Amino acid sequence: EPWWPASWTDREHDLSSAFSHSFVPYYRSLATRIGADTMGRYVRQFRYGNEQTGPNLDSFWLDGAITISADEQVRFLRDFYFEKLGVSSRSTRIVKEILIHERSGDYVLSAKTGTCDGLGQDTIGWVVGYVERGEDTHFYVLNVSGRTLGDVDRAWRFEILGKMLGELRLWPASGAADTAPE
Repeated sequence: EPWWPASWTDREHDLSSAFSHSFVPYYRSLATRIGADTMGRYVRQFRYGNEQTGPNLDSFWLDGAITISADEQVRFLRDFYFEKLGVSSRSTRIVKEILIHERSGDYVLSAKTGTCDGLGQDTIGWVVGYVERGEDTHFYVLNVSGRTLGDVDRAWRFEILGKMLGELRLWPASGAADTAPE
């Protein structure tokens, strides 16, 4: 597609690179392979947001069928992190590795971004994840809104996140803003 960013077309993608670059075609293919019944069972098992997949299995997370609040997202992240979702420890460990966005000294920032084009309303941009330092883990959810995708730019979200975590002394002062992938 002409609108696809370069990071979607300049390489073959696996689960790790699809996560890093929010490669929607990979997710669509994966959702189709998982199937509607299994996907529905997982979103209910995970108590993920409103637990709805809607009629479009390959885009329910993009078209507004599934919604989630910041508080629900933090609960999901904690359940994931502490292995309370009912999936294998191996699967959790693999996803935790994929989620690592940046390391700085003894800090580890894990993050996943997402956007929703607003469906006639504001566009929403998310960054969700956690920061680990030693035995401490702090979960965060950042969402911003704007009129267009450009208004909620990924690099800008990481800049805000870096400042926010820095002010809370949960990340070194310059950190998370410096390495946002495309």
